[in-house]
Amino acid sequence: MPDTVEQQAIAAFKARLDTITGVTIYQNRSKPVPDAGLPAIEMVVVGSEGAEFGATGVEAHSLNILVACYAKKTPTRSAAQVNGDLRGAVRQAIGADPTLGNLVVDINETDTDIDINEIDGAPESGGSLIALSVLYWTRPGDPYTVGP
Repeated sequence: MPDTVEQQAIAAFKARLDTITGVTIYQNRSKPVPDAGLPAIEMVVVGSEGAEFGATGVEAHSLNILVACYAKKTPTRSAAQVNGDLRGAVRQAIGADPTLGNLVVDINETDTDIDINEIDGAPESGGSLIALSVLYWTRPGDPYTVGP
């Protein structure tokens, strides 16, 4: 059985993240990312919005994805700087193909949260979350075919 458009969109989104070098990419990891594995980026599919049926002959779907960036300081960069670099790399990777090869209509960033932990007043490690909405269309009643 072929993958649904939603499954294809998830795989294509992960493939865009996999283009980021110098960082470990995880998907739906069930364990915390170890400090030894930093910097790291984790993609978590958190759900999807119900289909909107219209007279246009398409079903509009919205897939909700969280991208978590985890960083620790380096000898030359603070954790906040490394974390900012990771967020920039995510935005650049997704922005390079916001339709994921014409599979989706658009990808929108809906929220960003930044949390840098401090040890003895100096940021040692931290993370941030980027919430994204992936809009895609399918043909009515057919989750396997991309809509027009």
